Amino acid sequence: MKAKKLLFFNSILFLLILIIIFFIGIFAIKYFSAPQAVAQEEEEDVSPPLVYNIKVESVSNASSTITWETDELADSLINYGLNKDYGIARDPRFDKVEHKIIIEDLLPGMNYYFRITSTDSSGNQGI
Repeated sequence: MKAKKLLFFNSILFLLILIIIFFIGIFAIKYFSAPQAVAQEEEEDVSPPLVYNIKVESVSNASSTITWETDELADSLINYGLNKDYGIARDPRFDKVEHKIIIEDLLPGMNYYFRITSTDSSGNQGI
């Protein structure tokens, strides 16, 4: 008889502990998750990187180095060509504000067109 009472008491105690743990878990999820979700919504990036300080450097017969800066972390892409049908040179990492791309295999003595594009990790594109 004593064993049945002890088993009943232990079962009730175990059930009570499970209920308390459940409610603590719900409270913890609400308390620690909600501020992060709100912060992410408020910090949504909708503006493109500002591209500035564009320089053409290290010009040789067959290559040229083009550098520029952006006001936020972004990738690096240059469209270039002898006319406005551009080719592409790209560094796809969103990890820099100082950009540098070397364009090679250029024809000597020719004028090239180029367009710089930098895109941030949110997909906003500055040209």
